[in-house]
Amino acid sequence: MITMVSIDTLKYATKLMSSGFTQDQAEGAAEALAISIQDLLVTREHLDLRVSGLEVEFAEIDVRFSEVDFRFSEIGVRIQEPKVKQFKWTISAMAVQAGVIIAVIKLL
Repeated sequence: MITMVSIDTLKYATKLMSSGFTQDQAEGAAEALAISIQDLLVTREHLDLRVSGLEVEFAEIDVRFSEVDFRFSEIGVRIQEPKVKQFKWTISAMAVQAGVIIAVIKLL
């Protein structure tokens, strides 16, 4: 439902006449104002339509951000995997070195 917005042209014309306008001038100015202001005013329905459109656009952006977050989490996992493998190899190498050192000490 679209609501028509109107101004009280009679009240406006009366105010102009009390300020010194002739009746024809006041009525003409009131009519011109009513016509020109009609295109400038925004109704609640217009705002609601635009806001609902923005909500849809923001929902689409949220989906895109979720996809980006998922991609970053995958990258994080790929970065962590080599670190874990490197840590395991380092610990293994240290254990082997410790065993070699102990064996050399026993031989001496």
